[in-house]
Amino acid sequence: MPCIKTLYQRLKNAGIPEGFHAFRRFRVTHLRSKEVPEDLIQYWIGHAKAGVTDRYSKLSQNLEIRKSWAKEVGLGFQLEGK
Repeated sequence: MPCIKTLYQRLKNAGIPEGFHAFRRFRVTHLRSKEVPEDLIQYWIGHAKAGVTDRYSKLSQNLEIRKSWAKEVGLGFQLEGK
């Protein structure tokens, strides 16, 4: 996996030694700052349900709601050339 090793080294050189988790922390922070429902955040980052009540929520199954929130919150950064 030379590509992953290269990415980790570049992140470390940039002062981000924790690797891929830095991306996850950034995304969760951005989503929470936009007040996205917690169960959608958990769904988008691939975390299991936190408690019994979370099992009752069906937001993750509603594509229109997910699209609406995704459009509203964006990426949290600007891509070059865009």
